[in-house]
Amino acid sequence: MPDLSKVTLESERLLMRPYKAKDAEQVWPVLCREEISAMTLRIPHPCPREFVEDWFDFIDEKRMQGIACEFGLFEKADGSYVGNCGLADILHRHNQADVVYFIAPEKWGRGFATEALREAVDYAFDRLHLERISGRCFADNAPSRRVMEKVGFVSEGVLRHDIFRDGAYRDVCCLGLLSGEWEQLKNLQNADR
Repeated sequence: MPDLSKVTLESERLLMRPYKAKDAEQVWPVLCREEISAMTLRIPHPCPREFVEDWFDFIDEKRMQGIACEFGLFEKADGSYVGNCGLADILHRHNQADVVYFIAPEKWGRGFATEALREAVDYAFDRLHLERISGRCFADNAPSRRVMEKVGFVSEGVLRHDIFRDGAYRDVCCLGLLSGEWEQLKNLQNADR
């Protein structure tokens, strides 16, 4: 398994890097937002302060094991925290992974999720040589689904009552992207330039 602990990426506006202990002061207020918890599986609401360090440790351990590669997203212009994006549950035996992401609510609608997801997907296919990437979102989270579709993910169905969260069962949309599809999209983008 590759050691992914030092991997960093850059996009036009974002530095995508491993979290550092000092980031906790910027990250915790974002994780405390109910809008984030409501659309993620693992972030509690209310979010206790100690959750941040435990979450950083969890991400770091999975990176070292080569089975996940999540990034803190920081604006290049001012260093402000934007959110999180990356690969979770990398299954090298099957050459596949899941994508995860969230953006601080005050930065929604500015294209950061799409920008970060494109970089993570490109890394997964071009550097890790994965064959398939899956993405999931709650069925009522149309903006998240739209982010994946903009990057090239295709709908693969809905898992009805898949998650029990906050006292109710929630449907989950499943999307996927294959390496060949990604190559075609990149070739089309390059031809348009």
